[in-house]
Amino acid sequence: MHVEIALILIILLLAVVLVAWIIKTIVGLALFLAVAGLAGWAAQRFVGYDGGFGFTFISGLIGGVVGIIIQKALGAPSLIAIGGLPLLWTLLGSVIVVGVAKLFDRPVRLRR
Repeated sequence: MHVEIALILIILLLAVVLVAWIIKTIVGLALFLAVAGLAGWAAQRFVGYDGGFGFTFISGLIGGVVGIIIQKALGAPSLIAIGGLPLLWTLLGSVIVVGVAKLFDRPVRLRR
């Protein structure tokens, strides 16, 4: 009887740990995407370029990678990181990505 109760308690503990891990993973992913999206949005406003909703997240994600590369190359601290992305460096990288996109974007000319 005691062995069965102990086994049930172990299974319940493992279930709680698994649920906590899943929640942590989902919240971490949501924070990661939120930081990337906000960085992309802020970079587009700063540069004066509107690439659309999808480009906002893409520029934030790529900007996060670019920012981390710059941070590591300079040996600088990350200061504040949310969702695994350092805020300052993600924003800086996003500004670079959006700036490059703006340079290569051709204006659409309508025929009359």
